[in-house]
Amino acid sequence: MKYCQLIFGFLFLIFAGLNAEWIEISENYDKEIFEFDSGDYSNIQVDFNLKGYEKKTIFHKDNDYLKITVPDENRKMEVGKPDLPVYSRLFMIPDEGEVFLQVEYGTVELIENVELFPVQDYDDKEIGSDQDLILDQ
Repeated sequence: MKYCQLIFGFLFLIFAGLNAEWIEISENYDKEIFEFDSGDYSNIQVDFNLKGYEKKTIFHKDNDYLKITVPDENRKMEVGKPDLPVYSRLFMIPDEGEVFLQVEYGTVELIENVELFPVQDYDDKEIGSDQDLILDQ
C-alpha cells in the first residue's frame, strides 16, 4: 500500500511540474537580480534584472488560472488577492540625502486576458476539485 502511495505521489509531482513553464530573460542571465551602483554618495543607481519566472496554469472548476512564481523570492500573502512575486531590498539614504526616483524599463511582456491564481490559506497543491477558491478582487 505504501509502495502504491509513493508511486502515485511521484507521478503527481511529475505531472504537476509538467504544466509549469520557465520563461528565461536571456539579457539578464549573468546579472544579479538587484545591482547597486554608487559612483559617489550623491547618486545611487539600483538596477532590477529579472532572470526569468515560472508560468504555471492551474485548472480548477472549469477555469484556467495563471500563477507566476520566481524561485527564492517572496510571494504576496493576502488571501484572495492575486498570487504574485514580491521583491524587496533595504538600503539606507543619509539624513541629508534627497530622494529622486526614476523608473526606466526595457523588455516588456504583456500577458492579457488571464485570471491570476489567488492566494489561498493553504498550499495550492492541496486544492480539491470540490473546494471553492477564496477570491478578493
